[in-house]
Amino acid sequence: MLNRQNRLLEDILGELRAVHRLLASLNITETRMVEKRIVSTSPPEQPAEKRKASPPSFLQNNPWVEILSKRSD
Repeated sequence: MLNRQNRLLEDILGELRAVHRLLASLNITETRMVEKRIVSTSPPEQPAEKRKASPPSFLQNNPWVEILSKRSD
């Protein structure tokens, strides 16, 4: 009985590993596609002195961002 359960668990583990490999390969492919898209659509870099660091959109208009940015100045 215990041997049968062990074999079943090993089979399940093998299937999970196969699914993990498949998902990992899809993730790598998707990441590369996104990287290519970003590179092809991104504007040319501006010199550092012209670039202004701004927080991501979800942090804009957030009072904590203003408070923390004043403290770091």
